[in-house]
Amino acid sequence: MSSSFDTSDNLFVNGAEDAPDFEDLFDEPGLGDDDSSSGDGETATERFQKIEKISEPPKPFFRNANFYQDVLTGEGEVAKRVHSTLAQFLKADNPEDRSLYRNRLIPLYWELTKSIALRAHGKLADPKRLLLRFGVLLPTMLDKDQRVMIAQAIDENRTGQPLFYVDEWLRQVASGKVNASATDETKDLAGRQSSKISRQVEIVQGKVDAQITLIATQNQEMEVVEQSLIRMVEHLTDREKRHETDGLKGPYTDEQRSLFTEINSELRRLSNQGREISKAYNDLERYQDNLQDLRGQAEEAGEELGTVDTKAAAEEMGTIRQMAKLCVGRQGNHFPLL
Repeated sequence: MSSSFDTSDNLFVNGAEDAPDFEDLFDEPGLGDDDSSSGDGETATERFQKIEKISEPPKPFFRNANFYQDVLTGEGEVAKRVHSTLAQFLKADNPEDRSLYRNRLIPLYWELTKSIALRAHGKLADPKRLLLRFGVLLPTMLDKDQRVMIAQAIDENRTGQPLFYVDEWLRQVASGKVNASATDETKDLAGRQSSKISRQVEIVQGKVDAQITLIATQNQEMEVVEQSLIRMVEHLTDREKRHETDGLKGPYTDEQRSLFTEINSELRRLSNQGREISKAYNDLERYQDNLQDLRGQAEEAGEELGTVDTKAAAEEMGTIRQMAKLCVGRQGNHFPLL
């Protein structure tokens, strides 16, 4: 990876020996110091949960024959205009007409998303949710590979890290758990502190949820090992009866004796997993205590967790449109439908 730093002064050529000390430059601890996690605690992480997979079995999103109708249902006049303009766009025979309807469709799409954003605080139907997440309006505009890719995308954040799909972000904004992207800088300190506590509650709640998921995974792994041990021990105890001693059991066979090593290995593995799950429960208890303290702070600050501001979510959708225009590139690429 190339660096944008100017190394013409050779500050870093000789490694750490010639590098200036962080504390000398900024009069505060370096990133590697023990107290580097001080502050509001919003980004401090002891360790990241290992990502085991990047896709999951496909969801039946596109088996819904009424997907397109479900996106537009309940969205009023804008839905009618989107439908009419999309039909004209798809039927256009020449490039000029197609470009005309394309340019009309773009602002209508964003109007539609703002309408849906008003209800983003609740449980959205899958078609509306996928419109906000991926720009899926009409499934037949996608090829088979695109539909499979979307259906296999992991649906929920199981890491506890602050990464959001658009619909999730709008829900956080509507509930006040995160600030809208464009904030009113004239809000008083108490308001900012209240919002900060709400964000911390959300972050710690995410840690609690992720830890429970981690414990569930560890339990499954332990149960697999336990079942393996049970099968091996059952096989070990199934010694052959000897006729010369009126049915008394004989010694272990060579195959059974080979199980001793495997059993010892599985026992060590189970012991390690037991220590890991014990630590996971200790961490969960710590997160839950922290969450309880933060909820108490929110109550003292007079903050009502879970309050919904639908207007804020709709306004945030307008900000997201501007973000998309900045990030996507040249204007010809700004067509929002996937």
